Amino acid sequence: AVTGAERLEDEILLVDNHFEQFEENLERTANDISNDPILLAAVRDSNLMGVKSILHSFNIALGLQHLEVFDENGVSFSHEHQSEGAMEMRSEHGMAPIAAANIEITKLTQILGGWFLVSVRPLKQDGELIGSLAVGS
Repeated sequence: AVTGAERLEDEILLVDNHFEQFEENLERTANDISNDPILLAAVRDSNLMGVKSILHSFNIALGLQHLEVFDENGVSFSHEHQSEGAMEMRSEHGMAPIAAANIEITKLTQILGGWFLVSVRPLKQDGELIGSLAVGS
């Protein structure tokens, strides 16, 4: 007979596997968007309307809860969000230092009403840091 502890272990494994797949998908999406030549050109040229349009298109196509572009100093340049939690994550959870650090990171952040997974990628053109991208769900 299967004990309660064994069932719990199976459920924990299932949740871990689901979370791992979710994280991999989010990271792959962040990598793809951060390498988009049209987005990179718009960020390089400080084309706010172009960046907004591109983020909006990605948001519609991919169903993300949060997309944000930062300049090379970590200052928010443009964002698209689908939920209040994403807006809270944007304003209160210190993405600017991460965005300015020129690193790739994926982190789980607690927000009002739950958890938010965000993946940050540097935006580079010709080896030069021109900004960062945060993708969240």
